[in-house]
Amino acid sequence: MSIITKFIVSIFFEIFFAVYFGIFAILLVVQVFDKLDEFIKANASFKDIFIYFISLSPSLFIDIYPLVFIFSGLIFFLFISRSNELIALRTLGIRHQSIISVFILLAIFLSFTSIFFDFAVVPKANKKVSEVWYEKLNKKEKKGVLQGDLLFYKGDNQIWIAERISPNAKKINNLIIFNTDDNNTTTDVFSIKELSNIKGNAWKASDLFEIKIMSSNQESDGNFSSLTRYSEKNITIKEKPKDFIALRNPVSELGLKSLVSSILKSRDSGFINNEAETVFFNKLLFPFLSLTLCFALLPLIVPARKDAIVLTMAKGIIIATFAWAIWKFSINIGRSGKIFSLIPFLSIHLSLIFFGIFNYKKIRF
Repeated sequence: MSIITKFIVSIFFEIFFAVYFGIFAILLVVQVFDKLDEFIKANASFKDIFIYFISLSPSLFIDIYPLVFIFSGLIFFLFISRSNELIALRTLGIRHQSIISVFILLAIFLSFTSIFFDFAVVPKANKKVSEVWYEKLNKKEKKGVLQGDLLFYKGDNQIWIAERISPNAKKINNLIIFNTDDNNTTTDVFSIKELSNIKGNAWKASDLFEIKIMSSNQESDGNFSSLTRYSEKNITIKEKPKDFIALRNPVSELGLKSLVSSILKSRDSGFINNEAETVFFNKLLFPFLSLTLCFALLPLIVPARKDAIVLTMAKGIIIATFAWAIWKFSINIGRSGKIFSLIPFLSIHLSLIFFGIFNYKKIRF
């Protein structure tokens, strides 16, 4: 590493960490005031509050990384331009292209670091956030377990066991429902090949077998049980799809292996898990927003005149913030399933790349 490169990297990281922790502190304070009433109502201990916000920090670090990187880069050029160090670098024969290439290499390195951190650390931290928020503060207990496509659920006088459930929980296959009385004695059993949600708690059962279990005082009649088969039947039950979705571990709490496994299992089952696929592509591509923003915006500010650099930097900040906001909006679009989640992410990257190519053609190195 040359002396010039060391100089650029050292100054950049001083700015980078200052901006990072400055923005992070602001966001953390906003989160504290947003959740403060809930903590007070729940009589939360200081330990639970501390664990909650410490566990929330990794996801905040990931969310602001691309913006922090490009903001730091823009501030770096403002700093060296105001102190005439940019002129000194040009006098030494250092081309604009060489300066920008250092930032591109830094963006690549930090993006891969961010991806590793997002898959290795953030899911565990998010799981701890959920544990503190829902179980310790809101005192909510899950009524069942949803592991992959297997469902085990205990409702009011009901026990559900299912072999396959769609990502939105609107279709359940190979389901057995045990109905019980207040003494936990089984009164009837439903075996359903496919249960599809119509709306709310209205469901359509296909290939339904209903087995009625007679009470002990009816056994003397010689009919212990009865079996009825329906090819299709509309039924109304208390449970809605959201009751089963609540059992599923949020995709934000899944590591790389679990996330990929969930996506592949859904595809094999004939379903598309839009939320899982959106989160996966977001984790892979979002950190590289720092790279494409760097490629698109630094050619604007590097050759800018000293008297115009502040205005150019303001334009860069606006463009970067807009790109970040569009990315966050694209996550919601991907989760909704209206469009394949990879398309909006790639569109943002390609737009910034073309914008960068256009800016490169306007400057001389």
